[in-house]
Amino acid sequence: MGFWSGLCSCVSSVCRTVCSAIGSVGRGALSLIKGCAIGVGKIVGGIWGGIGRMLGVLAPQEQPEEIGERAIQGEEQGIKPEQFKTNQEYIQALRDKVKFDREKFNKLSEEEMHERRMLGTKITAKGIEEHLNIEPIPNNFLVTTGLLGLSVGQTLKLLEATKDKKVSLDDITDYLKERCKGEKIQEADEAIKTAISADNPSLSKEQVNQFVLDAQDKLRGEELNIPEEEKLEE
Repeated sequence: MGFWSGLCSCVSSVCRTVCSAIGSVGRGALSLIKGCAIGVGKIVGGIWGGIGRMLGVLAPQEQPEEIGERAIQGEEQGIKPEQFKTNQEYIQALRDKVKFDREKFNKLSEEEMHERRMLGTKITAKGIEEHLNIEPIPNNFLVTTGLLGLSVGQTLKLLEATKDKKVSLDDITDYLKERCKGEKIQEADEAIKTAISADNPSLSKEQVNQFVLDAQDKLRGEELNIPEEEKLEE
């Protein structure tokens, strides 16, 4: 197991209850909470929060953990994603109908904040999928961006490149983990290099190639087998 890996062994009962109540988004968040270390989770939240704000999924200055806290309180009020036609309508309802207690929020433990951050990141990712009209963003890819410390621009370009190249985000993760097979190897390689070059056109071909090699080296030893949904105990 790599330095950044490790399971979050303590998940609060309130998060389990909420993750069960709000369906697949919550169950996916629970899997992310358990499969992403707190330190990496902060980076992941920063990246995807940045993309969310750039695309208008989140409001300016709004953080994923704040959306996660609102979702927990919203569920208690009966506000659930399936009640809305779009994820963006759900987020807006959380803003409009849930009173945000900043003082209480700031007193959350690090573990509780991690739960809110990952739940909010999953909700934000759903909004990004909706906005860009792309496939669901896998948990493994979310964590990969954090492990590599990708910029908002690099990550957004990767999302766009996979759509243009008809290669999946799972293929991107598998390629960087050096477990990609067949024709997907070349397709994923081209998509990654296209994204990195698009984000920073001044990079030479050699620098782009080195970026990919460095990324593969960073992920070596990381398991990255996080399920899309956590199976909840009855």
